[in-house]
Amino acid sequence: MSTPIVEQLAVLLVARLESVTIDNGYQADITAVKRPTRYGNFDFEEGVCAVEEGDRVPLETEAQSTDEWSQTFMITVAHYPDDTSTTPIDTALNLKGADIEKALHSDRQFSGLATNSRITAIASSQTSTGMPSITIFFDIEYRTQDGDPFTNG
Repeated sequence: MSTPIVEQLAVLLVARLESVTIDNGYQADITAVKRPTRYGNFDFEEGVCAVEEGDRVPLETEAQSTDEWSQTFMITVAHYPDDTSTTPIDTALNLKGADIEKALHSDRQFSGLATNSRITAIASSQTSTGMPSITIFFDIEYRTQDGDPFTNG
């Protein structure tokens, strides 16, 4: 069974976020990356990152026989300090956000599947359980063959 280009990009995005560890030269550890399921409400824990798909919008393209898209992903990471932590919550979230930003920009073309990618916003937020978090809005632009979402354009 073929996999749509947008899903291939989502899988690459998750793998890239899973590489954010101290052992890989980052300053924070992402311990798990989750994509919500149908029953989707999982509990955030320290180090857990959620990736959700937002809107996919068509872009104007001059290339004939291709469709060009911009897919938004929302990447949320929370911080749950222990009782002895003296690090400000904003400092911890800024550090995690910077590591995620570094990982996202390590290959803007996602191994040739994308034409470009960029962060469009970073927002302070809270998880459903009230944990302080940030959400990074990340757009990936890509092309498919005209009418064929399974084939890179």
